[in-house]
Amino acid sequence: MYRAYEQNQMFLLPSSMKDFIDESHPAHIVNDLVEKMDLSCLEKRYGNMGQPAYHPRMMIKVILYGFTVGIFSSRKLQRACGENLAFKYLAGMQTPAFKTFIEFRQRHRDDMKGVFVQTAKLAREMGLAQLGGVALDGCKKEANTSKHKAMSYGRMLEEEKRLKEEI
Repeated sequence: MYRAYEQNQMFLLPSSMKDFIDESHPAHIVNDLVEKMDLSCLEKRYGNMGQPAYHPRMMIKVILYGFTVGIFSSRKLQRACGENLAFKYLAGMQTPAFKTFIEFRQRHRDDMKGVFVQTAKLAREMGLAQLGGVALDGCKKEANTSKHKAMSYGRMLEEEKRLKEEI
């Protein structure tokens, strides 16, 4: 016996993207963080002429969530907005072209520094992050490896036999 399986299942009422994502999913945290941000510095760069732009708040949500899951490429962000439920939720079912992400980052290069500072402050206020020092050990050790020192399995057996005889 199998569970009912129907790929073309129709919904009686239109569903919300929020219904498909668990309440504890990190996309909700990114969404809440960006909703609390003051993005007036980004919004003031847009006018009423030309094609309507994607909302800066949506673009920031997608970019920040991309950073949290290790997606930095504009092409991968575009693909994720079309395929990944969390990205679809944050993008409001919109799929900006990769060039749109590139142009957004270029246009707001200086403003993004302030956005990241706000992100860190809000995350800290919400108890999601701690700021502290990170230390990396940069010591270098000389290794004694070369193609002459490395052994094949056969040579290792010969050396083991030689050492046993010597002992």
